[in-house]
Amino acid sequence: MRLLEGEDVIWQGNPTWRSTVSFYFKWTLLILIPLVVIIGAKSAGQDWPLWIGIVVFLGGFALILAVGWLRRHFTRYTITSKHLMIRTGILSRHENSASLDRVQNIRVVQSPIDRLLKTGAVDFDTASGDASDAELRFIGIDRPRDLRDEILAAVEKIRTADRQGGLA
Repeated sequence: MRLLEGEDVIWQGNPTWRSTVSFYFKWTLLILIPLVVIIGAKSAGQDWPLWIGIVVFLGGFALILAVGWLRRHFTRYTITSKHLMIRTGILSRHENSASLDRVQNIRVVQSPIDRLLKTGAVDFDTASGDASDAELRFIGIDRPRDLRDEILAAVEKIRTADRQGGLA
């Protein structure tokens, strides 16, 4: 990532591993269904091979672990003294950024599980003519309130510098 002249990195990170716990839990429950169906059929007298359910579960579980790790590893959040940036993707890349001085609102969103795991999302509303670019979201952030406070301080620093520059 290239920085502009006078731009410094304030924070950089990926979603925390704890944020993927609900992803793993949800999809693990889903891939348990074939195994449960086969066990239920066997107990009802059907002659279904149990190994098929076990193979489907183990293969699905390995896929879930890989997908969760890849999603987490290939998502990068960066906050500089001038910009917010999100970079995602493995084969193709998607980058979204907004100027820090355009940030209007910052929200921390935490589900009950997120609160228990001390993770959450940080939503940024930005002043933009295009509604699709007006909102950025950092998902799976460790201690999101601390990050919000850092960003608020950086935004206030920019606004103070702008006011002082305007008075001169």
